[in-house]
Amino acid sequence: MANESKLLTGMKLKTEEWEEFAPGLKSLEQATEIRRRFLTAYEAAERSDSAADRKRLLTFVIVGGGPTGVELAGAIGEMSRFTLAKDFRNINAAAARVILIETGTRILLMFSESLASRAARDLEQLGVQVWTTRTSRCQFADKCWQIHG
Repeated sequence: MANESKLLTGMKLKTEEWEEFAPGLKSLEQATEIRRRFLTAYEAAERSDSAADRKRLLTFVIVGGGPTGVELAGAIGEMSRFTLAKDFRNINAAAARVILIETGTRILLMFSESLASRAARDLEQLGVQVWTTRTSRCQFADKCWQIHG
């Protein structure tokens, strides 16, 4: 989808339907692809005259609240709020929506609850929305999938 900017990554997804939208993050090539999609979304939003398109373009979804997903969500939140905030004239880069979806009860299940809570607070300070309900809805690419934990 040439105009689709949503980024979905972080965990290995079981359905092939998500493959084009959900690059893994296990290699330098995959990391470069994620970076390309992220920056391309900002450039497209800068050129768009439609508020709805800008909102769609600047919404990033990361599935998986393990270390990889948490790190990526934090990096996108930080780049949006600080690094890119001054680089665009027609959009508010800091208004990007970053959603981290974890279908478990909390992010970073392999760490202590206090560390996971601290990480969630830090992400929220960067503007990342952390969704940790047992059943989340994710509207993605004109489809809606039910994600079960």
